[in-house]
Amino acid sequence: MTMQDGGREGPLYRLAKWQDGVFSRQQAMALGVTDDMLRRRTTKGDWERVRSGVYLLPSHPWGWRQRNHAALLTNPEGALSGLTASRVYGLPDVPRHDGVNLVVPSGAHVSSRFATVHRSSLIRPRLIDGFRTNALPLVMREIAADAPDALPALFENAVLRRRLRPDQVAEVAVAASARRMAGARVLRDLLTKVGDGMAVPQSVLERFLYAMLNDPTLPSVTGQAPAPWSAGKEFVDALLDAWRMIVEGDGRLWHARLAAMENDRRRDHEAQRLGIIVVRFGYVELRDDPAGCRRHLIETARSFGRIPD
Repeated sequence: MTMQDGGREGPLYRLAKWQDGVFSRQQAMALGVTDDMLRRRTTKGDWERVRSGVYLLPSHPWGWRQRNHAALLTNPEGALSGLTASRVYGLPDVPRHDGVNLVVPSGAHVSSRFATVHRSSLIRPRLIDGFRTNALPLVMREIAADAPDALPALFENAVLRRRLRPDQVAEVAVAASARRMAGARVLRDLLTKVGDGMAVPQSVLERFLYAMLNDPTLPSVTGQAPAPWSAGKEFVDALLDAWRMIVEGDGRLWHARLAAMENDRRRDHEAQRLGIIVVRFGYVELRDDPAGCRRHLIETARSFGRIPD
């Protein structure tokens, strides 16, 4: 029986073709292939054993794309990062980089024979060109840390091609500054040179925020509600009491947000102490993607058990 036949190896062959000829032992086992079958196929030369339980179809020469797949298959919590991710996103002017950069959660104790492993608390994987890849705004932080000279051109190209918005990078700069992460200052310096844009009047911001929240998929909303921890001394933009969730809109210049970050974090901690979720949206998100904001609220509420799966 050949892999093109409809037996156990047919699904594995199709999966490997989708992964540029690469598959893992774990994937093969899940599709009913036994260790004995793996040994026979590699002995005959139908499959090539690379290393660490990774196999390759002879029809696909080993190269950069294959190394990407191998790194991801052997680190299922990871995502391609930095210059590797920039190349996957198709950005021009990426410095020559044939290695593989992989980011994994901060607490992960992993290594890789296929990639240079970085650890970070800022991971939001996306599926790009068949690869699990970190979100592009977070990739900018990684490049700021590891290849700062490449950052201005990559940032400019991503913005010009509408793959990235400066406010998204500003959000990452705020988060990275709060965590004292490498690259935060480089991002801040870049954004200072690019410019901040205009601060959004509170009335305009609230109009977009409440329009986003006025939807039957969400519970009732109390606008400008007293903060539950302050006895009427502080207020929040919106309270979804049924989900024990606060939603805040932020239209400040990103410099102003950095200056107010400590107070924002204090308010968030006060809410968390009472078991209340805090979700913050920027002006551009509320203006351009209200449906995406609603999906995020629903997914967040579901992940915290506030609504059933």
